[in-house]
Amino acid sequence: MKEKRGENYMDYLDKLFSQHVFIYKISGKYYAFGIRVCAECKMNIPALELRYNRYCKAFNESVSQHEANDIFKKLKFIAEFVRDKAGECEKPKEEIKEFNFNDLEMKELKNQVEKYAEFWKKYKLYEFSQA
Repeated sequence: MKEKRGENYMDYLDKLFSQHVFIYKISGKYYAFGIRVCAECKMNIPALELRYNRYCKAFNESVSQHEANDIFKKLKFIAEFVRDKAGECEKPKEEIKEFNFNDLEMKELKNQVEKYAEFWKKYKLYEFSQA
C-alpha cells in the first residue's frame, strides 16, 4: 500500500475506523474493519458469504426496514466475532498496511465504505448509533 494516496485516502480510512465494525469483501476475501478492528476473516463462518450477498443484494432490491436491520445486525455480529478472535487493534491505519492492498483493492474498499454509509442512510439504521 503506497503512502502517496493523500488526504482523500486518509479521510475514508478515518471514516472506516470510526464506524461500527462491519464486514468488507476485497479480492474474494472477507475482512472485519471498524472501531478497534482490522482483521481478515480467516475462520470458516458458513453463513458469511450468504449474509454478505444478501447485504449487496439490498442495494438493488428494496428490503423492509426490519430486514435491513437484520442484515446489518448479522454482519456486525460476525465482524465483532472476528474482532474478538483476532483481538482489538490499537492502530488500525497502521495494521491495514499489513494486508498490502494494491490501489485497485483500496479503491474497492473506499467504494464499500461509501456503500456502507449509503445503506445506513437508506434504511435509517440509527438504532445502531446507541450500540
